[in-house]
Amino acid sequence: MGSCVFADDFNAILASNEKKGGIQRIDMALKNFQDFVDKNQLMDVSPKNGTFTWKNRHTGFTKIAERLDRFLVAGDWLAQNLILESTIIPLIGSDHFPICLNVSLGYYEGGHPFRFKSMWLRVPDLHDLIAAWWNELVLKNNSRLFKLNKKLKYINIKIKEWNLSQFQNIHMEKLRVTIELEDLSNFVIKSGMNEVLLQREISLKSELNENLWCEEIHWRYKSRELWLKDGDRNTKFFDRSANANRSRSRISEVVKRDGSIARDYEDIVRVEKHNTTGAQMISTS
Repeated sequence: MGSCVFADDFNAILASNEKKGGIQRIDMALKNFQDFVDKNQLMDVSPKNGTFTWKNRHTGFTKIAERLDRFLVAGDWLAQNLILESTIIPLIGSDHFPICLNVSLGYYEGGHPFRFKSMWLRVPDLHDLIAAWWNELVLKNNSRLFKLNKKLKYINIKIKEWNLSQFQNIHMEKLRVTIELEDLSNFVIKSGMNEVLLQREISLKSELNENLWCEEIHWRYKSRELWLKDGDRNTKFFDRSANANRSRSRISEVVKRDGSIARDYEDIVRVEKHNTTGAQMISTS
């Protein structure tokens, strides 16, 4: 499946929270729709201003609202630096609300919070490294709480530096091992296998499995799609999920003090800096 966007009234929901009112049950239509989305590695673009796109126009106990209309994205759309946002447009006189897809270039500024990564546990000497870093920073004539705070910040910095040097070349290492395995296979095709080549092949396959596992964990943490089991190694899906999550977390507009709306990135940053400076002035006055 190439890079494309599906927009339609699919007449089915993907989750129970996409329906309000009526009988709440997990039927075959929901399960089949979920299977279709998962099988084709599609990403659902959630609306930023609501949930429900259809209503039965009833009142009272018979009132039902559902999210039947949506955008599903496939291919490299989410692997690129793009922000996809959908909006539900108010409309009077119809039981369906139109939906609009906005596409813009992605951006990100600011640091990342510290998060423990389970792939670090694959390194046997990590505990010894942390102990050494802890003892590196020597503080005197300070309170225990101050020392603890400083040491934790120091460990944070050292782990990030170590992680960068240890895992930053996962993708390049995977490519290197893959190329070496292909060259080895071509040589075996021409000259045959021997004990030395067999041991080298076993070693390279072990390296490749390790790189694939680390790459999957890397994208799992970025995408937060933790429901897939270990071993699926669907890193393209995780890559798209990470960028989809960034789209959902993006601030697309802010309301200024005069009531006007800032939508451009530069205007949003300017408003944020102005509000931060004002808050600091109030706290120090």
